[in-house]
Amino acid sequence: MLDSGNQAKTAALNFALLIPALLFLVKVARAAQTASVARDDSDWWSTLAVFDKLDLSAPITNTQNRAPANSNFEITGVVAGNDQIQKLAVGIGKAAVVERGDATLGRSQVCYSSADNPHSVHLIFEAAGEGDTYSFYLFEDGPPWKGSDLCVASPRISSGLQTGSGLHLGQTIPQVRSILGEPSTVLRDRLVYVYEVKRRSTAKDLARARQAYPNISDKDLHESFDFYYFNSYIEARFVDGKLTYLAVTKSETYP
Repeated sequence: MLDSGNQAKTAALNFALLIPALLFLVKVARAAQTASVARDDSDWWSTLAVFDKLDLSAPITNTQNRAPANSNFEITGVVAGNDQIQKLAVGIGKAAVVERGDATLGRSQVCYSSADNPHSVHLIFEAAGEGDTYSFYLFEDGPPWKGSDLCVASPRISSGLQTGSGLHLGQTIPQVRSILGEPSTVLRDRLVYVYEVKRRSTAKDLARARQAYPNISDKDLHESFDFYYFNSYIEARFVDGKLTYLAVTKSETYP
């Protein structure tokens, strides 16, 4: 974990705003249709879309030096990660990959909606970040956005959908807190969780690093890749005391 106040503050800001230092559009399965809506931020549900609108003078969210349970990153049998779009295509069906934004705010998204009219429940997976940043959003209702017509309706998406840890729409604030614990920040209608923990790389991690940087010395390899930071951001929004929006993100970055 970070041992400097300034470093911790910076890390908290990065994940409170979900804006890694360098972002890129990840590679996705090209078997699916691809749609580009560059320079668009109508996707109000994406934390990246609202970055420029945030009040940076607000208090920095406290980072918790722990990692949430892995089950929080699983939904519809898919764990947020670098193969999430391929697994979604197999488990739910192929959806258009929307490439939105540009430069530092670029992101790739696939959207699914409930099959019953008026498609009020949405599950959206998003990928961005040089540090492998993966997110999913589960919410109901809300205004339309550019590209919302590309969402694929599926009977697997409903108000009863839940994460592996049991988070689902309609829960009360105490119920969400019973699963996630004490939040980093409590706002008027939302709970925000920001996590960061330092982890040792596995042998497979080092092997991948060696493959990516074949000319690096063993000394430099270990200095650069022996440890990494696992970061996560979870946000729960409520209307009339009931959960209506859930954002879950994780990222692994090297110092």
